[in-house]
Amino acid sequence: MQILRCLQKCGKLKMMAVVRTSLQKVVVLLHRLQRMAVSSPRYQKLCKDIQAEIDAHNDIFKSIDGNRQKMVKALGNSEEATMLQHRLDDMNQRWNDLKAKSASIRAHLEASAEKWNRLLTSLEELIKWLNIKDEELQKQMPIGGDVPALQLQYDHCKVSHQLHTRRKMMWRFGERGGRKCSLEVGELN
Repeated sequence: MQILRCLQKCGKLKMMAVVRTSLQKVVVLLHRLQRMAVSSPRYQKLCKDIQAEIDAHNDIFKSIDGNRQKMVKALGNSEEATMLQHRLDDMNQRWNDLKAKSASIRAHLEASAEKWNRLLTSLEELIKWLNIKDEELQKQMPIGGDVPALQLQYDHCKVSHQLHTRRKMMWRFGERGGRKCSLEVGELN
């Protein structure tokens, strides 16, 4: 049992576990991205609907804008003419702002869609690569089949564990030895 626990910490089993975990995370991320991409056409439809509404009202706007001077002139120099002129100017400004906003939304959606497509393509390639590596690892001989290699890995893990647990002690001894050497050198001078 100790051998198996030790091997899980190092060697091929650890690598395979890391690859599988990474693959699972990438698959989850890909599914999330696909769900987000599915919602993206909704925004594209919204943009198209807004553009269709702008186009539908464009004729009305052009008609009003074209007849602006006639309507203001018909009212003369009255206060109503000034108010109408301000309202028409305000409508013109709002219309231009709406067209600019629509163009901005469209450009943003097109750029976002292109980025998502590139990301999805990259992730699909990564998943293919991970699947190939996972298959290669699964085709390899089971670790328990080679007793000398298993013993060698176990011995390596055991020594590595011992070195790790004794590292602090070795550092303390090294520091003490260094201090002692420096004191002795100081006494010799």
